Formats: sequence, C-alpha cells, structure tokens
Amino acid sequence: MIKITSLKRGKKKNTYNVMFADGTSHVVSEDLVVKMRLLEGKALSTSKMKDFLAEKAIDKALQNAKSYGLKKRRSSEQMATYLTKYDSTKKQYDTIINRLESMDILDDEQFIESLIQREFYEKRYGKRKLHRLLREAGIDPDIIKERLANISHDDIDENLRILFDKKRSRMRNRTVRAAMQTIIGYMANRGYDYTQAKRYVSSRKDDLKMDIDEENVLEKDYRKLLKKWSGRLKDEREMNDKIIKSLLRKGHDYEAIKKIIGRG
Repeated sequence: MIKITSLKRGKKKNTYNVMFADGTSHVVSEDLVVKMRLLEGKALSTSKMKDFLAEKAIDKALQNAKSYGLKKRRSSEQMATYLTKYDSTKKQYDTIINRLESMDILDDEQFIESLIQREFYEKRYGKRKLHRLLREAGIDPDIIKERLANISHDDIDENLRILFDKKRSRMRNRTVRAAMQTIIGYMANRGYDYTQAKRYVSSRKDDLKMDIDEENVLEKDYRKLLKKWSGRLKDEREMNDKIIKSLLRKGHDYEAIKKIIGRG
C-alpha cells in the first residue's frame, strides 16, 4: 500500500499535484483525480497504483485531445494525426480513442453533419468545397458521395440566391455581361458547379438589367480610357483601337462602342 501524503491544486488550470509516501510526485488532471477517487491520506494498493500510473501515462494526451475535439468536431483521421505528437503505445492510443468516442467527442457521422452544417448551410460553400474538406479529413469517398447527395436542389438554389444577392449591389459599375461572369466565377470559386452557377445567374439576368445602366457605364468607361490614351497616343485610329478592345473586354456591345466613339 502506498499512501497519498499530499493532494493540492497545480499551477495549471484543472490539474493537481499528487505526492506519495515514497517521495514520488505526479501532476495529473482533475478528471484523473475524480476517476480514481484520489484523496489526501488515501492508500493505494499495488494494483491500484499500477492503474494510477497507467492512467497518468495517457493523461496529458487524453486531456489535450479532449480540448482539440471540443473546439470543433474532428474526424477520426484528424484526431489520429493530432495524437502522433504523443509517444503513445498502440494500447494507449486505442484507450484514448475509445474514451473520446464514449464521451461523444469523436464520431465521424457527427463530424460530417457538423461540417456540412457549418460550411454549406452557414458559410454557403458548395458541394465541391465540401467534398474536398471531407476527403482531406479522411472520410471514405462512398460515404461522402452518399451524404452530399442528400443536399437538396432547393437548398443549393437558396445558397446561390444568397450569394447572388450579396454580389448584386456591387455590380452597378459593370456591364450586365461582366457582372454575370463575375458572379458565376465567384460561385464557382466557392465550390459550386460552373454549369449550375451559370444556369442560376442566367435566370437572374433581368435583375441585373434593372440594376445596371449600361449606357452610363459605357460612358464612364469610355471617358476613363479616352483620358488614359489621349495623352499617350497621337494617332487617333490607334487610340480608338485600344479603347474598343478594352471596352469589349469589359463586356460592352460593339455597336454601342462605335456609336459613342463616333459621337466623341
């Protein structure tokens, strides 16, 4: 039997210093103290002392893994990678994983649900982004395919609507064509299928036409380019060629460009 001669709170939060009659001392978590019902003056049998040392051997890794898993949901592979920093035996590793699962901290199904909720329904990222994140987390491709298939077309369109409306007000100084390409590119970069994004944006083309005064945009773009090139190029034809090319890249109509250049 080995007696606990001192049990005091440690310097770090939720830790205790445990001192035994043989002069040994250990810094352990509050969870370990509660689990083994440690008390000052209590004597541990040889088998209980063996249990204490086994618990102490995984205590730091377990507590840090708990904190890591509680900050946000982690996949089994992410947790396995995190635990490689600790020099644990396979038996110790398995014990830690089993404890995390029993505490509902580690669960791949809940990890997938949490990721989809956060990235798709809250941050409005598309399926392609979700697929990449889940693969990086080590989730089986067949499971990913099955879970992403459960996201409805209505939910996807709702996300596209929110993204479209977010960008819509910033498109007033562009042509309708340029605005459409910008929004489609924005949606594609957020993980949506290009064809799907194009279909949705095309369905909202009339909204952009209501927002954008293309004649006014053309006038402003033309005046800026005229000011830019008139001081650099003396040849009027060369200057007009450069202006036309620039305006076409911005999505302006060729006939409208010719008309404004002819007007001067």
